[in-house]
Amino acid sequence: MQVPIKEQKVVQSPINSFNEHGQDIKRKEKVNDNASPLLNQQACRDNVEVTYRVIDQNAVSGMFLAKVQAQGVILSLSEDHKDLKLRTTGWFTKNVNLQKWQPYLKKPPLAKGILLNLGSEFWDSKSNWYLCGVN
Repeated sequence: MQVPIKEQKVVQSPINSFNEHGQDIKRKEKVNDNASPLLNQQACRDNVEVTYRVIDQNAVSGMFLAKVQAQGVILSLSEDHKDLKLRTTGWFTKNVNLQKWQPYLKKPPLAKGILLNLGSEFWDSKSNWYLCGVN
């Protein structure tokens, strides 16, 4: 049995559908001016407490605590300039156990309030971060 194809009409929007009172409507973002010197700068946050889970060769699972340095790029600032929107670019630790297990982790350590997955975006207090690295 064959189903008949229904005829479709192409609907076009009027030319001025995004024009209000003779002026184009522009998208407004809730970000302060894009001229801020902080935008696109590398920022770091030290002593971020994290937890991570590993499974050893005997299939024994363990949960461990460590401190890391979180690294990210500043994407925007809140209107009151107290918070930053960041994109995670990496993390670093001096914790010997975490350094040893890092190549075997299936996902990055878990931190409270920030995301350590590469490329993740999140908001955090500006006071927790400082400019670092080569930009």
